Amino acid sequence: MGEKEKYSKLQGQLKNTPPVTTTAIEIDQFLEKLRSELKGKSTIHPDRLEIFLKGLYGRRHFIWQKADVLKLNDTDKKMAQEALQHLKQELIGQLQPSLDENKMMQQKYQRELDEQTAKLTFLQNKHAQKMVSAVIIPNAKELLHEKETKAFELKAKQEQYGQAKLRVELNRQKREQESLQLKQAKQKQTEIGVSLANLASIIKEKEAEQAPLHDILSLEPEKEHEEVLKKLASVSFTRESLKQEKQRLPLFQEVQGMWQSLLKEANDHDLNEIRKLYVKHANVIGTTCVASARKDFIENYPIFDVVIIDEVSKATPPELLLPMLKGKKIILVGDHHQLPPLLGNDTLEETLQEMAEESEDFEGKAELKKLLNESLFERLFKNLPKTNKTMLAIQYRMHENIMKTITPFYMEENEQLQCGLIDSDLDRDHKLASLHIQRNNHLLWLDMPNEPLFFEVRMKGGKSLYNPAELKRIGELLKELNEASAEAKQAGRMEINEKKSIGVISFYGEQVKRIDRMLQQELHLPHLTIRTGTVDRFQGMEMDVILLSMVRNHDNKQDDIGFAKDYRRLNVALSRARELLVMVGSTKMFTQRTKNRDARKMYTHVLETAKKLDGLRTLEEVGMNG
Repeated sequence: MGEKEKYSKLQGQLKNTPPVTTTAIEIDQFLEKLRSELKGKSTIHPDRLEIFLKGLYGRRHFIWQKADVLKLNDTDKKMAQEALQHLKQELIGQLQPSLDENKMMQQKYQRELDEQTAKLTFLQNKHAQKMVSAVIIPNAKELLHEKETKAFELKAKQEQYGQAKLRVELNRQKREQESLQLKQAKQKQTEIGVSLANLASIIKEKEAEQAPLHDILSLEPEKEHEEVLKKLASVSFTRESLKQEKQRLPLFQEVQGMWQSLLKEANDHDLNEIRKLYVKHANVIGTTCVASARKDFIENYPIFDVVIIDEVSKATPPELLLPMLKGKKIILVGDHHQLPPLLGNDTLEETLQEMAEESEDFEGKAELKKLLNESLFERLFKNLPKTNKTMLAIQYRMHENIMKTITPFYMEENEQLQCGLIDSDLDRDHKLASLHIQRNNHLLWLDMPNEPLFFEVRMKGGKSLYNPAELKRIGELLKELNEASAEAKQAGRMEINEKKSIGVISFYGEQVKRIDRMLQQELHLPHLTIRTGTVDRFQGMEMDVILLSMVRNHDNKQDDIGFAKDYRRLNVALSRARELLVMVGSTKMFTQRTKNRDARKMYTHVLETAKKLDGLRTLEEVGMNG
């Protein structure tokens, strides 16, 4: 076979060579190997060449297959590109409005940015100018640190204030809840008391029904018969006596007519003789110390077996002397823990101050003060033996909560002061309910701030004082009490024609005068009966409700609380109310600023008592609630 035929046969076989799976790197390596063979040898064995040719044809077939696949991929790619282009056009059509809007917004923000940039540039220029003219503060960092520290402290105080305010609100809510619970408990107690009273009444009725039966069972017939005979004898005797009196009745009537006729025709001398005869046979005669000093009383009235003098502590020795001389036995009744006698319309302190001002070299001031500062009754009580004196330790005037304010004044006595009322809440119920006064309140202290706006004012001449802020508060309280009384009448707690008796008192006469003027010119209080006076003048009196204006309030370190430091005056002021006591004054002034230790102690006791009874009212609380 010739070379040509052999080559053609080989070529035909190679065309049918199956494709060889390969990679581009492997093809490069195969071709590089083939080149090396061709370059390195001048002749190549046909078998070797056949191997290379098969490798070339196999790899060519593989590349052609890949090419066919790529052609198909190009077609798909073109179709995908067309679909993608179509989708892109639709998406652009849908997104174009948003793009336009975003473009407009971008332009708007750009304009705003330009404006803000211009403002920033202006402010930077202005800041630069300020910095040029600014004064450099030395130690600025230290000052800044101090300011930051102070700001931090103020913030801490603000937080503390907020916490305190929250605690106050919680306490107020707690007090309201406790007051409600207490009110419910008292209401339940009242209901139980009514039930017990009904049961006691039923028991008493049953006992009354059983009493005759017990009497019948306990009686012996013989004794009963004997008693009946005695009663019959007594009735017979009475009957005979009545018969005799009936027979004498015309004579008595005739004598009575003659006596009346003689009285009509009697002159002063005859009437005086008759009065002497009447007095001689009278068992009890009542009079005043002043009236007993009259000449006709001394001459006409006999020596009494017993002379009883009440409110002795208010009487001067001359006033007591003559009544005491008229008795074989003397009983003095009074309270030496209350005020000594007044001189005219003035207190002892006002009288002494006036005498001292009239005469700078008044030498008897100390002696007079000693004489008048201790009553005759007080000296007698201190000096007499125990067998000649006793203490009436049970009081029936005031609610027990009011009584608690004055108990320290009697601690040194043999017996402690006690409340004789079985149920103070029931017996001394003021029946008033208002914004600041509740039914269970019987002791209140309305605290006035110790600030210039609430300070006292001294009258020209320096004798007396008044307090405008307290005067205004007293007026508001009276209006509130009047409205509460009207409401109590509507609710049926008070009678329609009933009026609550109110006493408005003060340590200073000028304050009382201004209260009187306010009552006459400004206030209309149809549901109240009001009486005013100084504490000294009110000794011996009592009212349902007492409003005490304390007046003193200042920041003068050289001054004090004046008349109010006398425990006897405070005792009188606190013990005038039966149902409700309201004090109007500065707690700080009377419990902290006063110089006298005993005065601070007694006012602190009153304040603590008021706090325990939920009776302290600050001006802030009154303002918030009002």
